[in-house]
Amino acid sequence: MPRVRFCVRFFLFFERPSGLPSPRPDSSSEWDDTVAAYATSLLNLTDLLLLVELTAVRRLADRGLSDQELAAITGQADATVRSVRTADFPGYLRADTTFHIHLAELTNDPALAGVARILLVPNPDRSARVERHRHHMAVAAREHRELVGMLADVRVSAVSDLLRRHIVRSWPPAC
Repeated sequence: MPRVRFCVRFFLFFERPSGLPSPRPDSSSEWDDTVAAYATSLLNLTDLLLLVELTAVRRLADRGLSDQELAAITGQADATVRSVRTADFPGYLRADTTFHIHLAELTNDPALAGVARILLVPNPDRSARVERHRHHMAVAAREHRELVGMLADVRVSAVSDLLRRHIVRSWPPAC
């Protein structure tokens, strides 16, 4: 929770996200209450994203991927790596979002894919923030490749563990 609170403070103070009320607390306790409320919301979104994506990869690992599905998801993982190498930050965000949404879509569960699309909707403000965290982008891109390899090898437990770490480390996207 301390990391999330720090990220929320940074996000609220420096980024002034659109659609969220700009906090103008009269006291430090009001500021703490505002930060706690946003932190709780972000943790809830992280939990929901974990539920959606872990469900998707477990289903995919249980049923296995066809050669065509494996080639498509491998290409998307490779696109994240290429974007990091060329410092194409908007391209990385598109590739990352596409990769995660496609995992949910491969389950052929429209509800699961729909929730994933809502949670992972691209945020135009995110591109500038991502550029400051290029190292994290590189780690996440490598993890995409590892996830694909684990899915191909039907390593259900390993893919779940890696995806959990991947999401928790890179979510919320504001920090």
